[in-house]
Amino acid sequence: MKHCIIKLLSSFYFKYVSLSTEHSFCETVYVSLFTAVQVTEPTITLLAAEDDNKVKLVCLLDSFFPEEQFEVKWLEGKSPFKGSPITKPLENKINKGEKLFTQISEIYINVSQLNEDSEYTCQAAKNINSTWNKCKAHPLLKPLIYLKKPRLVSAKTGSEEVTASCVVEAAPNSRVSWVLNEKQRDGTHTAVDNPGNKTQLITSTLTLSVTEWEKEKTLVCRVKQPCSKEHEEAVSVLEPVEKTPTVEIRRSIADVLKGVSAVLECSARDLPSGEFSVAFQANGHQIHEEYVEVPKSQSTVTTRVNIPTIYQTKDYNFTCEVQQSPSNKWQSDSTGHIFGEPSVELLMVPNIEKAKSQILLCYGTGFYPKITWNPTSVQMSSNTMMQADGRVTVSSQIRVEWHQWSKGVEYICQVNDPVTTAKKSISVCTATESVKPLINLEKPRLASAKAASENITASCIVKAALNSNISWVSNGNKQIAVTPVEESSSKTQLVNSTLTLSAVEWEKKQRVTCRVQQPCGMGHEETVNVLEPVLKKPTVEIRWLVSEISNGAANVLECSARDLPSGELSVIFQANKDQFLKASYVDLPKGQSTLATRFSIPVEYQKKGFNFSCKVQQSPSKRWISESTGYIFDPKCPAVQIFKPSDIDLPGSHDSTLLCLITGFNPADISVHWELNKMKLDASIWINSPVESYSDGQGFFMHSIITLPAPRKEHDTFSCVVNHQSSQSPIVRLVDNIYASATNSTPSVKVMQARDELICLAYNYSPSPISIIWLLDDMKVQHEDSLSPAKGPDGKFTVKSQLNVVASKWAPGSTYTCLVQHITGNTNQSISKAEIIEQNLYFDENTSNAIAEDTAEETWNMACAFLALFLLSLIYGCSVTLVKVKTA
Repeated sequence: MKHCIIKLLSSFYFKYVSLSTEHSFCETVYVSLFTAVQVTEPTITLLAAEDDNKVKLVCLLDSFFPEEQFEVKWLEGKSPFKGSPITKPLENKINKGEKLFTQISEIYINVSQLNEDSEYTCQAAKNINSTWNKCKAHPLLKPLIYLKKPRLVSAKTGSEEVTASCVVEAAPNSRVSWVLNEKQRDGTHTAVDNPGNKTQLITSTLTLSVTEWEKEKTLVCRVKQPCSKEHEEAVSVLEPVEKTPTVEIRRSIADVLKGVSAVLECSARDLPSGEFSVAFQANGHQIHEEYVEVPKSQSTVTTRVNIPTIYQTKDYNFTCEVQQSPSNKWQSDSTGHIFGEPSVELLMVPNIEKAKSQILLCYGTGFYPKITWNPTSVQMSSNTMMQADGRVTVSSQIRVEWHQWSKGVEYICQVNDPVTTAKKSISVCTATESVKPLINLEKPRLASAKAASENITASCIVKAALNSNISWVSNGNKQIAVTPVEESSSKTQLVNSTLTLSAVEWEKKQRVTCRVQQPCGMGHEETVNVLEPVLKKPTVEIRWLVSEISNGAANVLECSARDLPSGELSVIFQANKDQFLKASYVDLPKGQSTLATRFSIPVEYQKKGFNFSCKVQQSPSKRWISESTGYIFDPKCPAVQIFKPSDIDLPGSHDSTLLCLITGFNPADISVHWELNKMKLDASIWINSPVESYSDGQGFFMHSIITLPAPRKEHDTFSCVVNHQSSQSPIVRLVDNIYASATNSTPSVKVMQARDELICLAYNYSPSPISIIWLLDDMKVQHEDSLSPAKGPDGKFTVKSQLNVVASKWAPGSTYTCLVQHITGNTNQSISKAEIIEQNLYFDENTSNAIAEDTAEETWNMACAFLALFLLSLIYGCSVTLVKVKTA
């Protein structure tokens, strides 16, 4: 709904009514003068004035028409202001001929009531309002922060605590706080006003223990101004160490050359940025320290120190230490005792140009060494070098005329150092002594010593100093050798000395020595054993190689020997102990005592009448011979055996085999095949093994295996047929009835009675598995009986079962039955007591013949009659005697 104002202009001043209408436009009707007047809404401005403890807010409603008194409302946040505003009009003004009006409203606020969220609103009408906020009215500048972490010196002086400081220039009432590794920490704060800038200088300090300080990574000073976000400054407590720093202590060669001798330099690289201390130490005790600041992008630092005079002695060594914190430190290696006593080294430089002079070279090492020569000579060159341990090495080289040098003049090199001096001398004798001659001693080869009538020669080649003497010593006897000399240079000579002896003399020697005597009394020698000692009697064997025979080569012999001495040996193969076949030479090294040599027997010796042996020889008189192989090519008839499969293997589903073993034959050529019922079988069903030799070489052996073919007949006969040159006819071994024990045959059963037992005999049956059960009147009788079938020559089996039966307990008419259960079916036979009475067999224990029961009863009756007659005779005799006595 829109509002329209109808102003009536007449003799009355500014009377108007407001009409409401539902139309989308307004219509103004002027009464009286009927003249239209424009309505102007006021503009609103909110002003603020601040003093020490109050803030004055002024709400200005300006340039509105017509004149009216607006009702001004004040809000504190969203609630009405609790104070009493002052509202009053101001002077009117004319704008483009029109008169406009102004109105103000004032309120007063205590500064203590203001905070960052305080907000005040001046509202004159529904859509005429203005808001004042202290923070929006006075935007603040970024505070100035100066953060300073503790100095390293404060952490190294032994104090238990260190202090960091943060100086801040910011608006009054700003808050300063500390943050270490994202944890708030309390500090100590002091604030000083800065009147000219209306700011405060705030100083905050944070005190920590040294141990706690080293554990922190980042230090933050945080500032919060009123009406402003937080600002902060951060520093790393310790800059991270990305690579382990390297610290070196050294002396500068430039200082030495300039004469500045007692200066040490500490150099460190791969350092992080930040503050470091550099400390120099003597024997681990600090003698100097200074602090350096390594800026960003720099990782090296170099510090120098003059060594105090008190430490310039041989008892001190020096180190330097670079420290980032009490626990982060890196130390150099020690310089060593750089003020120690000087050393000197004097050398003779080899001259390969055949010059007529000798060059001497002297090295002197010390803290600040200098070299002098005696006698004085012309110095060719000098040099100065710095060693890793801080000591200095100087060198000096002089040239000495050859005629002076060869006379044995002694030259002295003296090294002078601030502490003391050192010297060394050299002459042609002392210099030559350090050069050991080269001696190559070769004893005669065994091949030249095998003929005892010949002379043999040993040689000694020596490279030594000029005018050296060569001599031979054998078994304590010295022999001077006349030797040619070849000068390879002006300083040495090459000597080839020989010693010639007969083979007999040579073998008598135990050892030979080639001795070299150089000028100035220096002697060297080389000794060899003529023959290496035999510690244990060697064993020599000759054998046929089984592996070579398997490969089809039956003519390879191997000579094997053990417990041999080292040195040169010959291996000789012989036929019939006196016919030479082949010789070879081996050089057995130290630590090895065995050898094996092979030999192929020539075709002309591969025949009857030849045996072979081998001989290992160390010298013409020291030899060891193997046993003979025997006449390995003489024919020997093979022994042939056939081994049948077991009864368990025959009836199974897997294939059964026969083995034919052929042994003790010679030579190795042999032919083996199989026949069934005198008909040769196909070679695909048998396998012949390779021919192998016995370890002693006495003949060969092999075997042949045949898989028994199907169908299998009970009376088949298999034959192993062997053809060999030792027999004019084939050697045949056969086996028959192989399948008899596996062919089904019904057992025959017979029951017999012995004293107090019954015997059931099952015989002429196959296969062997069988079961026997005893029945008494068709009831099973329990008894223990272990059946052990016996196999006969025809391949059939027999077995018996015994049942204990006491005759007195066997009721008349009772029947015992032997029931035999077999794969072919059940068979039984019975026996009763009546049958035993009528006709029974007893076994006399003393005879092997059976007697009938009737005969036994007859004998018993005769015995009883005899006994009765004997008693009657005895009674009659006694009666007659009594009668005669009474009559008398």
